[in-house]
Amino acid sequence: MRLKFIIVFTFFLCGVSIHIFAGEQQYIRAEFMETDVAQKKWGDKKFIPEVFKKNLPEERATMASDLIKQQHYIGKNLSYVKDQLGTPDGFFFTDSIPAYQIELYTEKKKEAWQIVFLPDESHPEKIGAVKIHKKCCYKEEKLP
Repeated sequence: MRLKFIIVFTFFLCGVSIHIFAGEQQYIRAEFMETDVAQKKWGDKKFIPEVFKKNLPEERATMASDLIKQQHYIGKNLSYVKDQLGTPDGFFFTDSIPAYQIELYTEKKKEAWQIVFLPDESHPEKIGAVKIHKKCCYKEEKLP
């Protein structure tokens, strides 16, 4: 019985790992914001890497929609993003995915957002998508 559990659990972990890291880009429970929603929420200032790098999350948020619309980082190496924007201050599934906070959690807002630079499916060392990710807090589903 125990051996059967270990085998089933091992296959489950392998399946989850393949699903997340083999390029399917279907991140478990991940919620992303569309650029038009971000523009309404934070505004639409021109994205300038040097300004983004120096500012606090609240100021970065005003450039979020323009950063996504520009698509400047698509196809670039992950290291290029870090060179341009500095050390990531967010987290998304693994340290290898650069994430930069744009809205911190507060008791009033009850959520936090970050910009994530997702790896390309075919070339994981390159950026495949740039998205605004809800870092915290998901609405819990109520049980019947």
